[in-house]
Amino acid sequence: MSAQKLKTMGKQVIDGIRFAVKTLFLLFWFILVFYITYITYWFYGLARVDNTIKQVLRAQAGNIRLTAIGKLTDQALLAKVAAEDKDWYIRYSAVKKLTDQAMLTKIAMEDENNNVRHLAVEKLTDQTLLAKIGLEGQDVGTRQIAARRLTDQALLAKVVLTAQDPDVRRAATEDLRDQTLLAKIALEDTDQDVRKAAVWKITDPTLLVKIAVEGRSGYIHRDVVREITDPTLLAQIAVEGQDARVRRAAVEKITHVWSVAGPALLAKVALGGGDADVRRAVIWNIRDQTLLAKIASEDKDANVRHAATRKLSELISIAKIALEDAEAGRAVEQRSRPIIEAIKKSDIATLAEYIHPVHGVRFSTDTVVDPTHDLVVKKDELVHLFQSDRIWSTHTIGESDDLIKVTFAGYFREYIHEPFIRSEDDDEPCGGPNAFDLTSDYANPVVIGSGGCPAAYLIFEKYQGVWYLSGFGYGVYGI
Repeated sequence: MSAQKLKTMGKQVIDGIRFAVKTLFLLFWFILVFYITYITYWFYGLARVDNTIKQVLRAQAGNIRLTAIGKLTDQALLAKVAAEDKDWYIRYSAVKKLTDQAMLTKIAMEDENNNVRHLAVEKLTDQTLLAKIGLEGQDVGTRQIAARRLTDQALLAKVVLTAQDPDVRRAATEDLRDQTLLAKIALEDTDQDVRKAAVWKITDPTLLVKIAVEGRSGYIHRDVVREITDPTLLAQIAVEGQDARVRRAAVEKITHVWSVAGPALLAKVALGGGDADVRRAVIWNIRDQTLLAKIASEDKDANVRHAATRKLSELISIAKIALEDAEAGRAVEQRSRPIIEAIKKSDIATLAEYIHPVHGVRFSTDTVVDPTHDLVVKKDELVHLFQSDRIWSTHTIGESDDLIKVTFAGYFREYIHEPFIRSEDDDEPCGGPNAFDLTSDYANPVVIGSGGCPAAYLIFEKYQGVWYLSGFGYGVYGI
């Protein structure tokens, strides 16, 4: 056999041995991993079984302990179980039968479980201990329960004034009866809900006024105003209140009872200084022309002076109409009935029949005449204009320079149709139109309002013995 062949065979034997060794090495590691995995799962399974057995035994032991507790009457043993048992439901059951106030306090302060602590507080009757828990308990819930179980007024006051958590202070406020202290809380507490809770417990009208006048939380103290019915007290709030929202709420209340309040109280608010919006709103219920003239000439706010002037002009105009033609109002009122029905039905053809045959009708979006932006329409143009898409630019309500763009149909719906529809269910006074400005461009007109607020106004002029519709106006309360 040649040397070359021997060399080749030797190489093959070596390669075979190497392959066998690698195979055996891999097989060894596979078997090792398999056995390690098997042993791990085996021990884990035993542990699970052991844990399950322990849980079963523990549950059985717990049931036994619960049964035993049900038969226990010895307070010392119950206290020991309530304080030391590792299961919270066992401690809970023991606390149910516990009456020792000191032990209940200890559990309420120290137990790690909320349910156990809360039950311990519910079992407490000692007011001093309840106050201590209300201030020092572990959690807000425990402190709240303690505060609600307090009946001692001095201890309640202590909790309300010193507790850090607003929920606890609010809970203590619920049974507080000291009216002066409640007023102090309503004015000074840092939490809105606590202040509100105090307000609802106050029945003394004098203190309610004090809160409404001095308080700076409009949301809460506006509610105070709604509880006050004495017009004199309302007037005091309207004049002296520090919060604008409270002052306005008082004025609204006065407005609703102004006939009861009487002219003197209205005059007090109107002349009282303070908020200009308050004085301005009251003006619309004043009938005293001397007082209106005084306000119109002396008030420091231009808008208030203007409102007084307009109201005075309205009263003078109304008086003049009443003196000069007592029958005009009744005639126009009767004439307006079919017009109002046509407006409510959006019957433009019928409405056109009542338009002034010479001047046509003027459409305004305010209680003043605006020759630049008002729309003047002839009788035979009205139906076509209502169906047109033409855009009309006119002023918004009040003294703003802003313009609105609207079709005639849109204007009719918002500024004429809706006020007359709404007035059927709306009794809110709207003060009346500015007769001087609204009617200055008309000849001896008579005005009919829709009622409600804002209100639409029909302006009539007499032509050849017949009252015709010459204009529409639109007014908002206080403008």
